[in-house]
Amino acid sequence: MIKSHFQRINKSMMTLEPWPKQIVRTGLLFLALLILISRIPTFNEAFERDLMIYMTIADGLLQGRQLYADLWDIKPPGVYWVYALFAKLFGASPLAIFLMGLGCAWLTLWFCYLAGRSVAGSLGGLLAAALWAIISGDLALQANQPNTEAFINAGLSGTFALLLDATPNRRCWGRFAAIGLLSLLASLFKQVSLVTTVMILATYVILAPWIAKATTDSSSVTIWMQRSRAIIQSIWVGVVIVFGWALVAGYFQWQGHFAEFKETLVDYGRDYVGNMGTNIWKFLADPLLHLPRMGGSIFYLWLAWLSIVLVAGYFWKERHWPFGLWLAYCAGAIIAISLPGYFYPHYFQLWLPPTAIGVGWLLAKSLTSGPKLVMGLLIVAILPLIGLRLYQYTIPVGQVPLYKYGQGHGPEALESQYIGQWIHQNIPPETLVYHWGAEPGIYFWAKRTPPVGMVVTYPLLMGNPDFVARHTEKLLQQLKQLHPGLVVANKSMLIRDHPVVEWLAAHYKASSDFPKTERFILLIQR
Repeated sequence: MIKSHFQRINKSMMTLEPWPKQIVRTGLLFLALLILISRIPTFNEAFERDLMIYMTIADGLLQGRQLYADLWDIKPPGVYWVYALFAKLFGASPLAIFLMGLGCAWLTLWFCYLAGRSVAGSLGGLLAAALWAIISGDLALQANQPNTEAFINAGLSGTFALLLDATPNRRCWGRFAAIGLLSLLASLFKQVSLVTTVMILATYVILAPWIAKATTDSSSVTIWMQRSRAIIQSIWVGVVIVFGWALVAGYFQWQGHFAEFKETLVDYGRDYVGNMGTNIWKFLADPLLHLPRMGGSIFYLWLAWLSIVLVAGYFWKERHWPFGLWLAYCAGAIIAISLPGYFYPHYFQLWLPPTAIGVGWLLAKSLTSGPKLVMGLLIVAILPLIGLRLYQYTIPVGQVPLYKYGQGHGPEALESQYIGQWIHQNIPPETLVYHWGAEPGIYFWAKRTPPVGMVVTYPLLMGNPDFVARHTEKLLQQLKQLHPGLVVANKSMLIRDHPVVEWLAAHYKASSDFPKTERFILLIQR
């Protein structure tokens, strides 16, 4: 009897049949533990400036200041609210940042498993989850930190996994409400995520007749009726998203800051992005040119494009509709990466979940009944990624920012950590500290709240002249009123003839009593 039980298990493991729950749970727990262990070595690294902006603003929100009015940044409110929640629970600390990143990775792990299982059984689900566990914390793509892409990946992978098990033959309003909610949450971290949602839903509508035919007998229902049902389901998703954003806009209207909310997310965002069509064309015309200038990123491009080619080939051969949704997911990710026009390394994280899911499907089918050439090609593409991840564990934590951000932001991240910790240990808490530059990590490590609303300087050095003039004057008035006791200035941003720099030069002087750094200068009152 025991022998026959194991024979059944072995048989199911070599097919796409469901595996015993104990095996699946053990596999997922092992992968979750692997993600946890892999992130511990970088627990105290000098964080990327975006994260420092989010946590600095979150800390200010907890002290009663208002987003976009008292504290300014370009992102939608979701990221600041979540950071504020974790800062409330765990303090504005590396632990809060670590737990946010870990939670996003675990959620995406679960959704990758569900998406893989929907098409390729438990084997496909675990293979997709396993690849996600390997690549989800990659340092070259800055994926070990909870930047906005980490939250978006959790939302969009969940949207995709839920849609794979949907059908026009059932109302399933709860499922589509959940899809709408996950898409809404993703968009509250970055609006470009809605492009991926729209593309997946549009493909779902197009493929509705094939989906209905595959899930149940629908011979008596016309193709138009199936598509009409899919359109209604998609509209329901849109209703949830629109209603959610209406609530957010209503909140800022209730707070009396809707004008600032609109100016930031619509007006400034439009100027920041520029021509979106041109941005997409730049990437599609020459993806290598705009690839992140980080070691190993070419491996991700190779694996992603290889999986797209192989999945597309399998789709046209088998006419298996889920692969159409997957291709839409990949296309949406490409557009979302391209739209802002800046091609920062962390943008490319959006490609990781669909890559993991597609590779999991292909490997599972190759292991069971598919061509072994596909499995060989994928293994050849995956092995360098595994080698890259193993190499990254040999990098000392103090060198990680240099590896991740290069000689531009890397030294500044390290020096801002050093200066912030020095201020925390040596400068009295009652001394007001202000940073002129783009490294709010100084506030984070010094355990200080920024005294002014513009926590970084770059919006005052570029963009719409009217915006720059108004916010420069606002900052100048705040500084004149507060007159901080200590100013930490980025040397590269001490631009001659800038009103704030002129005011600093008139009222502050460099001090030799503070630690010397390459990128920053510490100023005290004259």
